[in-house]
Amino acid sequence: MKKTFRITVLLTLVLALTTAGLLPAAAATRSDFKKRFDAAASAATAAIVYDLTDETTLYAKNIDRPLGLASITKVLTACTAAQFLSADDKITVGNEVYLTADIGSRAPVYYGDRYTFEQILHAMLLPSGCDAAMVIAAAAGKKAAGDNSLSGRQAVNVFLGEMNKFIKKLGGTNSHFVNPDGQDASGQHTTCRDYIKVLRYAVMHPLISSVIRKDEYACYDLNGNYHYFSTTNSLLARGSYYYYPGVIGIKTGTTYQAGACLAGAVQRNGKTILTLVAHAPSMSERYTISTKLLDIAFAFRMTGDVDYDNRISAEDARLALRLSVGLESADDYPPQYADMDGDGIVSPGDARTILRVSVGLE
Repeated sequence: MKKTFRITVLLTLVLALTTAGLLPAAAATRSDFKKRFDAAASAATAAIVYDLTDETTLYAKNIDRPLGLASITKVLTACTAAQFLSADDKITVGNEVYLTADIGSRAPVYYGDRYTFEQILHAMLLPSGCDAAMVIAAAAGKKAAGDNSLSGRQAVNVFLGEMNKFIKKLGGTNSHFVNPDGQDASGQHTTCRDYIKVLRYAVMHPLISSVIRKDEYACYDLNGNYHYFSTTNSLLARGSYYYYPGVIGIKTGTTYQAGACLAGAVQRNGKTILTLVAHAPSMSERYTISTKLLDIAFAFRMTGDVDYDNRISAEDARLALRLSVGLESADDYPPQYADMDGDGIVSPGDARTILRVSVGLE
C-alpha cells in the first residue's frame, strides 16, 4: 500500500510538471556539450560531427567555409567511380598514371598492371595512391563516355564532370573538383556540410565501406603480381597510439594548403558517428581532435535522457517510473539511461532524481 501510494504521488507530480513545461535544465546540459565540442575542435579550421544512426548533426564549426580536403577527395572519387564500375571489372593501368603529380603519394601502381576495380580501390583508399586515383578516374571516365578510345587525360576530364554531378546529386551545393586525387589546385573546394554527405554515402555503400574499414590488404593482381597496401589512417591501425575501438573508416588527407584533415567513422552499441576535421595544424592533432570529438559524441546521450531527445525532462522521469514497474520495455528504452544511481536497476528513486534534474533541483 505504501509503495503504491509513493508511485501514485510521483506520477501525479510528473504529470503536473509535464503540463507546466518546466524543463529549464535541458538547454544548459546541451550547451555544456557544445562547449566541450568547441574546446575539442578549437585548433581545426572546420569540423562536423554527424550521428548517422539518427541522421542528426551533433556539432558544426565553419561547415559552410569553402576549403580543400586533400586526399579525402578520393572518397568522392571512389563513390563516383562506383556508379560506373563493378567490383570485378578489369582495369589496365594506362598512360593516365603519368598524370600523377610529382608530390602526390603513390600506392604504387605501374603502367601495364592489371587489377579488378575492387583491388585498385584498396590501392587508392588505403595508402592514398594518387596514381591509383588517376587510373580509377580514367577507367570510370571511359565507361561514362562509352568510349574506350579516349586518352587518359580526356577520360579523367570526363570523370571530373561526373564527380561534380554526383556530389550535387548527394545534395552538395558549394563544391567543385578539378582533380580526382585531392591535390591543391585553383578552383577545387568543398565544405564540411557538403562532404559529410559523401562520407555518409561511402559508409553505406557495400563495396566502398568494405575497403575503408581495413588497415591492410594484400592481393595478386590479374598479371599474377603480389601487392600489399596498408592504411594511412592511424585510427584504423591496431597498435597505433591513435587506434580507436569500433572504427570503420574512413580517410586521411594532407597537403600544404589543406593542412591535416581526417574523416572518421565509428560504430559502438548500435550507433554510427561520422567526423570530419579540416585544416588541423598537424597530422597528430587531426587525430587528437577527432578522437576527442568522437568521445564527446558517444557520451552525448546523458544519463537521465531516457527518450533520447537530447534533453532531460519530466517525460524522462515518467518513462523511468514506468520502466521501474515494468510498464515500458527495455528494448524501447534502454534502462542504463534511467539508472541514475548506478546500482544496476531502475527504481522509483531514479525517476525521482530525473524529475528533480528536469526542474533544476539537482
